[in-house]
Amino acid sequence: MPRKAARKTDPPRKTSPARKTGPAAPEVFIRMYRVGFGDCFLLSLPRQDAAPFRMLIDCGVAQRTANEAALMQEILRDVIAETAGELDVLVVTHEHYDHVSGLLAAADLFLRPGEAADPKRLRVRETWFAWTEDPNDPDARRIGLTRREKVQRLSRLAASLGRDQGAHAQSIATQVGGLIGFFGAAPGEDGKTHLALENARGFGERVSYHRPGEPPITPEGVPGVRIWVLGPPIDEAALRVRDNPRETYRLAAEADPGHAFFLAGALGKGARLDGDPQDDPYAPFDPAYAAALDPGPEGLAAGAHAMTAGMKEFLERHYSGAAYDETSPDQSWRRIDTDWLGAAAELALDLDNRTNNTSLVLAIELGHGGPVLLFAADAQVGNWQSWKDALWTLADGETMRGPDLLRRTVFYKVGHHGSQNATLKAEGLEVMPDDLVAFIPVDHDAAVSHAWGDKFPLPGLEQALAGKTAGRVVRNDRPFPEALGGEAAAGAFRRRKTPLKDPKADAGALYYEWRMPMPR
Repeated sequence: MPRKAARKTDPPRKTSPARKTGPAAPEVFIRMYRVGFGDCFLLSLPRQDAAPFRMLIDCGVAQRTANEAALMQEILRDVIAETAGELDVLVVTHEHYDHVSGLLAAADLFLRPGEAADPKRLRVRETWFAWTEDPNDPDARRIGLTRREKVQRLSRLAASLGRDQGAHAQSIATQVGGLIGFFGAAPGEDGKTHLALENARGFGERVSYHRPGEPPITPEGVPGVRIWVLGPPIDEAALRVRDNPRETYRLAAEADPGHAFFLAGALGKGARLDGDPQDDPYAPFDPAYAAALDPGPEGLAAGAHAMTAGMKEFLERHYSGAAYDETSPDQSWRRIDTDWLGAAAELALDLDNRTNNTSLVLAIELGHGGPVLLFAADAQVGNWQSWKDALWTLADGETMRGPDLLRRTVFYKVGHHGSQNATLKAEGLEVMPDDLVAFIPVDHDAAVSHAWGDKFPLPGLEQALAGKTAGRVVRNDRPFPEALGGEAAAGAFRRRKTPLKDPKADAGALYYEWRMPMPR
């Protein structure tokens, strides 16, 4: 039957507007690989008439992660597929294993300068480090050597304590072992993180070291984008600030609180390094007034004398040895011979925090005066506090301050897996706008199993982030949040081959991703 013609008095028929078929609006995307406890982010910025600008920020997972090598290789193959084997920048934020392990486990997937192109391997145009890793900077060299020496000492001490039968000593060994794992070290082994950094230096066709105050970096072919270096601070005193946002330190160098401790460990617990003195200058008495309970394989120190059999039997009966518990009521709580070891965990934590504060922190500005993407690595209080004083004066008279960038931050890579001292309040999160999106690269169960505590992430911080972002908080050990698309969005991402421990928390995605239109 022929269709009735519309009369002039009929209302106009509603039709859908014609859909434009032109090119899609360019997008920025940030991909967080679901490594578990670790950091690995791929950033893509659109170029004009060319392949996107690609930046890989860290590439690692915590030591003793299940399928660690296979997982990092799978991730690198995905990076190669996404970038067609061309990475503009590899950013190595700091020397912690959970940020750099992939540079060891998947080293064969990287091309080195001068090698022929290979579609299955990744070419790195530039590698960026913080100034604290610059081998030509005397302060950086000193910081690095001190860090490696302390890792070696703590590793040897933990190995020795692990062989002791005392519960207190073994508890300390567990704590120290968990912390030195951040440096790729197990008790009795040297750390591997510096080897990963050496690999990264060898991957890049160009290698550069960055410090706050330098002119903003402008990626080639990405108009309007400026990358501002916020940290680590130049003032070494700031590297020591880890607890209270209002705490300040003198600029003068402080005495190393671990010196006496490590010397005691070297003499008594197998943590000796080449060049250590044979005698303990911190001993309360001269060797001439000391008696050795056990002279050891090297014999007595000069001036010392052997303990008499009766004195040795008395000390073992009342203060040590199996005979004590067999013949006397349990008064082991009175013993003080292992109390000095309590400093070991604190020294390991201090080393960990100082290394976190050397993190290279980048604020990526999308257009002059536009939104900012903040990658804070593991920066802690001292690093954060230095940003409020950051000031740039450009050639055209424009000025930029650190707080200006925070006020325009729309994406925040949450510092140090959401720990208590890696996100400031009034000088940090509270300054950021309410349309914020936050990504936390964390695995709570892994943190607990590694003896790092149960506050990764800190519940109070996670609650504050949830309120600030209206639920737009992404954790890689949880399903993709409904506020950003939920399972429908996560299901579109590439499926992983290496399963997570908790299948309920795994939507099957190798990565989580957030996209936003590139400001015009």
